[in-house]
Amino acid sequence: MAACFAHMMALADRPELIITGGDLPMDTAATPEARSRVEWDMFKKVLAENVPKGVQVEHTLGNHDMFGRNRAKSGATGSEPFFGKRWFLDNFGYKSTYRSFDRAGWHFVMLDSINMLPSGEDYTAKIDPQQWEWFKADLAAVPATRPVVVVSHVPIMSVANFFDKSDVLWQSDGDDLLVNKKRMHTDCRAIDALFQKYPNVKLCLSGHLHLVDRCVYNGVTHICDGAVSGAKWRGRKRQTDEGYGLIDLYSDGTFEHQYTGFGWVADKAAKAAISGQPAAAMR
Repeated sequence: MAACFAHMMALADRPELIITGGDLPMDTAATPEARSRVEWDMFKKVLAENVPKGVQVEHTLGNHDMFGRNRAKSGATGSEPFFGKRWFLDNFGYKSTYRSFDRAGWHFVMLDSINMLPSGEDYTAKIDPQQWEWFKADLAAVPATRPVVVVSHVPIMSVANFFDKSDVLWQSDGDDLLVNKKRMHTDCRAIDALFQKYPNVKLCLSGHLHLVDRCVYNGVTHICDGAVSGAKWRGRKRQTDEGYGLIDLYSDGTFEHQYTGFGWVADKAAKAAISGQPAAAMR
């Protein structure tokens, strides 16, 4: 992570705004409290040491940022004051897991994709009713001349979903291809219908899949960027290297995007762990 931020800050045109796509520590959902605390502290330390003051940083909630989502593995009881999404909020001083702000002539909407099921241990990627009402009101209040970018951890729409999992985990039903409820927003049609009321919604950004794709539907561009960790620090995931999205936003509502690596090379043992090949055979 430090190498990634160093790469960003060394660019001739240094970013003025950094948006994280969620899943900030390695995992707190199925990780005990002590280790989760170490990971959160490490994440914040890397930010503090590598992002200069004056560079705005905004965070998106990811499914791995919720402490105790897997109670059996995390040892969580559910009564912890930082249980679930609370730890994420406390870490950054946010009042809500969804919010919006204006910057450089653009309106940014940060959504919470993680709609927990009643069991408290699983989720559906969708906007909950309270957030939905807020989202509609927020877009309605944006001047029609101000372009909008929407950020969510889970893609609202994505092509990469059909290449996300390994062949063993491929979701299919006979000849039908299925997208898992945790891999793309299940309310994508409702969100698209809302976007059609607001032509100033130009761009949707997401992460989650650790793969890069770009699709345009009804005038809105949906970009899923890769991950700083690639395949969780074990090399590239399919054809997507470790990296980050670099985006230039212009006042007329247009934008440019490129996915860029930062020079990270996973060691042979890490690559072997994900490929199943002996470390000696890797190169």
